[in-house]
Amino acid sequence: MNKRLFHKLLLPLALLTLLSLAKADEDRANVTGMYFYASWCAACKTLEPKLEEAKSLASDNSFELVRFDVSNKAKQNASKLLAAELNLESMYEKIGVKSGIVVLVDTQTGKEIGRIKRSDAPQAIAKKIANAEESLKI
Repeated sequence: MNKRLFHKLLLPLALLTLLSLAKADEDRANVTGMYFYASWCAACKTLEPKLEEAKSLASDNSFELVRFDVSNKAKQNASKLLAAELNLESMYEKIGVKSGIVVLVDTQTGKEIGRIKRSDAPQAIAKKIANAEESLKI
């Protein structure tokens, strides 16, 4: 079996295994951040450390960051499976293969409630997440 075919088969299987473990956790966050990234994306390399810092500033666990790798066709297919498993497929299809953004989504409805861009500072990212969470409490 060639290496490329092996990776195409192994990646979706690994994702499905992780998904089944994640699905067992019934306490899903209220807000899901759909992070569209690619290995070659300069904006992603800028955004990644800001997201990590913003997560450390977050006050509670009502935010979940899910990474969707759109680097190539195989990873896009695996990401599409992940989106379908999380009931976020329509938002995934709406965004397509754009990278370097985080779309804040209401976990229950799948509707967009905000966006995070690479130009946002970590404090601004944390505020956008807090605002998204607050908007769902109203």
